Amino acid sequence: MLVAILGAGVRRIAVGPMLLAMFTVLFLATWAGGIWLVPPGARFAADYVAPFLLVGLMSALLVTAFIPRQPPRTRGEALRQREARLQVVSFVNIFFWLLVAALLAVILTRYLS
Repeated sequence: MLVAILGAGVRRIAVGPMLLAMFTVLFLATWAGGIWLVPPGARFAADYVAPFLLVGLMSALLVTAFIPRQPPRTRGEALRQREARLQVVSFVNIFFWLLVAALLAVILTRYLS
């Protein structure tokens, strides 16, 4: 649900593969954070859902903080942004896969401990 809201809000920038990447990161971050956050005290029905919702919301806010807000105004600005984007693409790809691997490790650690 969070990815659908984010995708609708940034639809001109986040399309196709970017939405899939956002979904993957948000899903794994929500899962990892939700299973590690255990509220103290008596357990109620909402206590099982609240950590997942809280971590999902915080992860969604963090992901949207890094999405550019305004499209380029001029052709020269668009070309400069494209060149800058090409320079960081390999770093972002590596970071994405390291983040996915780390989140999977956190999830597996919780279930195997």
